[in-house]
Amino acid sequence: MPDSGKFAVQTPESVSVYILAGVTTQFLSLLLADISDSIKRWLVRRFNKDDKASAQAVTIYVHGKAVKSILGRSADDIEDVSTYLEGWDATATRP
Repeated sequence: MPDSGKFAVQTPESVSVYILAGVTTQFLSLLLADISDSIKRWLVRRFNKDDKASAQAVTIYVHGKAVKSILGRSADDIEDVSTYLEGWDATATRP
């Protein structure tokens, strides 16, 4: 198995997480919170590992609809940008 430290995606424009199974609203809320926390931890580790890492947008979709987006610019600048989803382009500067 290859060493994960040797292989990495170079400056992806966005990463998407898809939830494909039918779930209850309560379970979905818990799942989204857990996924969101995991994404934020991953972003912090990513920026701490490489202080020159580019900004990263992560969007969570449920049945093809974007329900939550997180934008990380640095380990200290990670935020929920769901309010910017309408017409939002992950590669563009935030409004």
